[in-house]
Amino acid sequence: MPKSEGALPYWARAIVTILIAAIVGPLIGTALMFFLSGVPGGLLPEGIVAEVKGSPVIFGVFLGYVVGGIQALVCGVVFAAYGWSSGRLPAKVALMAAVPLALIFNFIFFGMTLGGIVSSMIIHVVPAFAVWWLVKAYWQKAEA
Repeated sequence: MPKSEGALPYWARAIVTILIAAIVGPLIGTALMFFLSGVPGGLLPEGIVAEVKGSPVIFGVFLGYVVGGIQALVCGVVFAAYGWSSGRLPAKVALMAAVPLALIFNFIFFGMTLGGIVSSMIIHVVPAFAVWWLVKAYWQKAEA
């Protein structure tokens, strides 16, 4: 991919990509966790629902960054590495980064229940695609 005058170098775009993922991903994942805790039908295990409903929002956001921050950094590193090596970032990269993280998260926190798998996929894949979209938009702007 040719670099235009004034465009950021690839290493700088990689750093910004990781920062976007680390800042936006856990926030969206936490918002989805709060939303899913109110959905009837038991997508989240009861212990998680009680914990989410019983905690103040600011604590929930903090916990979202503690638990989801490392996952978001991994996702950001995958986006940055793939984008740096290939010069593009297809949507499949969001799935390649989010699905393994969702399965690991599900195994650790929810057990292997159907509701846990569904909710884990939602709170990982949706933020991954949102971050992917933001990163794609940023890269287009950075190359202009």
